[in-house]
Amino acid sequence: MTAALGLALGSLGMALRELGDLAGSRGAHTEELAVARQAGDEAAVAMALVNLAAVDIAGNDLPAALLKYAEAEPVLRARGLAMALVPLLNNRWQVHAVLGDQAAAIADLIDCGAQCAISGADQQRVQVLTKAVELLYQTGRQAETESVWGALAEACARVGDEAGLQRAVGEQAMLVLARGDRDGAGRLLGQQEEICRRTGDRVGLAACVGNQAILLQQLGDLSGALAHLDEQLALSRASNNGQGVLFATANRGEVLGNLGRIQEGLDALGEARAMAVQWGLAPLVQQLDQMIAALRARLS
Repeated sequence: MTAALGLALGSLGMALRELGDLAGSRGAHTEELAVARQAGDEAAVAMALVNLAAVDIAGNDLPAALLKYAEAEPVLRARGLAMALVPLLNNRWQVHAVLGDQAAAIADLIDCGAQCAISGADQQRVQVLTKAVELLYQTGRQAETESVWGALAEACARVGDEAGLQRAVGEQAMLVLARGDRDGAGRLLGQQEEICRRTGDRVGLAACVGNQAILLQQLGDLSGALAHLDEQLALSRASNNGQGVLFATANRGEVLGNLGRIQEGLDALGEARAMAVQWGLAPLVQQLDQMIAALRARLS
């Protein structure tokens, strides 16, 4: 009877909150909490606290909500209640973000993704992990995204989101390459290529073969790198992908120069520089000027 009463009060409180009656909602959830404490039901106490925190958030009392979450969270974790932790973490990261604590927001998003995996909430897992990598990039923590991209790829695969999967795999591949694991990067780029060719994603494929060219350069296969850059350039032109054309052209210039085809390399770098000037990309223009000067010096 006590458990049924608590559930009824919880449902009433949530309904009143949806109707905008925050005072009525708080009253119902406060009574829900009292019933749970009287019964000694720790899990029900935690759920009542989570409900009250939602009322605090609706009333813009964010510090009060965090205090309630802090009391409820250990109980939910101890009981392994992933389905209850998901809404707690999904709400709390937003509170942290509003309060300016981006590090705590990111931690909650990643944790929420893990709890979504346990509870089978795969679509929500995609959403929260996508937001996690967005905040990691915004806060300059790109190196920390490798494992998040891996988890996001898994989630995208489970929901059949092939566009999201190929992007996650590609992003993970470049981070793997950056830390020196060329074999791992090659496997991931091969997976990305297979998805793009199967789905007809020319923009994704252009990025993929361009990144494969970078890997081949590092492996010393300049001819292979050039072939991939030629394909990236053709794909980018066919899909009107100006950024792809720019980077493929610039990278072709560098590879052609390294192959000893100096004038062809200068022509490609000059073409890339003209595009960069047109689009106002001053840092890239400066970088290309340095590459052109270095290549011209080899002619003398």
